[in-house]
Amino acid sequence: MQANNSWNYRVLVVDDQEEIHNDFAEMLASGLTKRATDELAATFVAQSDKPILPQFELSHATSGEEACAMVKAAEEANRPFALAYVDVRMPPGADGIETVRQIRQFERDLEIVIMTAYSDKTLTDIVNNMELLHKLLYIRKPFSREEIQQITLSLVGKWNIEQELAKHQRELEDSNRQFDASNQRLQAVLDATGDAIGMFDAEGRLQVANQGYEKLLDAAESELQQMPPSDLAARIKVRLRPPVGPELGRGLLLDRAGDLEEEVAAAGDAKPRLFYRSTAPVYDSQQNLMGRIVIYRDVSREVESEQMKAVVSRLRAELGTTYAFDGMVGKSKNMQDLYALMQRAAESDITVLVQGESGTGKELVAKLIHYNGPRKTGPFVAVNCAAIPETLIESELFGHERGAFTGAATRRIGQFEHAQGGTVLLDEIGDMPLALQAKLLRVLEER
Repeated sequence: MQANNSWNYRVLVVDDQEEIHNDFAEMLASGLTKRATDELAATFVAQSDKPILPQFELSHATSGEEACAMVKAAEEANRPFALAYVDVRMPPGADGIETVRQIRQFERDLEIVIMTAYSDKTLTDIVNNMELLHKLLYIRKPFSREEIQQITLSLVGKWNIEQELAKHQRELEDSNRQFDASNQRLQAVLDATGDAIGMFDAEGRLQVANQGYEKLLDAAESELQQMPPSDLAARIKVRLRPPVGPELGRGLLLDRAGDLEEEVAAAGDAKPRLFYRSTAPVYDSQQNLMGRIVIYRDVSREVESEQMKAVVSRLRAELGTTYAFDGMVGKSKNMQDLYALMQRAAESDITVLVQGESGTGKELVAKLIHYNGPRKTGPFVAVNCAAIPETLIESELFGHERGAFTGAATRRIGQFEHAQGGTVLLDEIGDMPLALQAKLLRVLEER
């Protein structure tokens, strides 16, 4: 037999007779041993210089208690025995059958051979309530050298092969756990994107779908994977369609290579969602086409935002037309001078004082300056200082933090902060308290 250097060749012999131990040492000795039939075999078979047996590592115990202690110590030292020969009768103390039962309580991989020279215990008595019968062998004394050699070679080989298989099984289970963990992390990432993502093979069958894709098609991933490509395509057509308003999302698609599709909503459902669909090929490490990935991104809010921007732009254009300087009535020289002064004020970024009697159009002048100047994209906030109580006007203009005074339960943003980036009109400013006018002057100086 060709020895495997990585194998375990440790064998334990448990017997109370010293000559049995000597016999095992002689029978399992490595080297070119002589047998009675060697001279006859040499006549027909070419001689070999290779050892017949591997180098077995024999250990000896003369009682069941000693055997249990040696097996346990070998396990703890990570040098377990592969095979144990255990004699049935070993007075005094535990006999061989009880020794095997004790060993099996902490060592379940050991191959065991029970040997006996007596016939008072039948095989049925020996195996009664015995575990792991597939790792138990029964032989009678006396036995031949060839018998012990063959049994030892077979069972030691069986133990090592089983250990290798168990190791490969553990490695496979570890790999599967790592794969499952990686797959779970990938699935979590796909679900966290908020998009509906599906991956198809080259034949169009679904391979992977995240939660968003399941929700979009109203079916579980396993159900979608079993669908033929034609059935899956039909289901997608039932759930999605081209937008009813073809102008929707036109601005979104100017710089994108994809399609806009609308969810088919059931009667009574909320407004259907709009999805931007994009596809991309998927290649393996050899750059061979594996399939394609399809992503549906919900762009309902983007489209709605685009529509709102269009409305705002239209309203601003209307405001620009409404508050154009050429729309004011008055052709006299004084009015023309006023228009020129307003034009200069609109083109600058200064504080403007507008004076005039009630009803002469002071707020209109302020709006003309705002909507024809660089701040026209910001808010226009008009504050009637005469209509605000004196005790509240400071808070109205400048705001306050929570707890700044009794009754300030929440933070309040003042009108100056509301008008950030735009224009604030302080109407009837002359009616403000003088102390507050001083604070306002400080604000105007440091704005």
